[in-house]
Amino acid sequence: MSATITTATIATVSAAGLTAPLALVAVLVLLALLIQREVAASSPGPRSKAHARALTAAIVPLLLGFSFIAAADLAQLFH
Repeated sequence: MSATITTATIATVSAAGLTAPLALVAVLVLLALLIQREVAASSPGPRSKAHARALTAAIVPLLLGFSFIAAADLAQLFH
């Protein structure tokens, strides 16, 4: 079921020409989360450290997405 929804979503986004704006939003969110994580990690206290660890959980999938976007752009450039 989720494969069907994912395939339909990808087809809709690609057909609507929304890939570039979505990539831009993903990169901006990644940048904002990285900044928040660094601020939280540099603050003293156990609560700040826990906040930094929680932000890492959101950053990892975005880094994977960013890597995919960068690889796709480089592949398109060299193709």
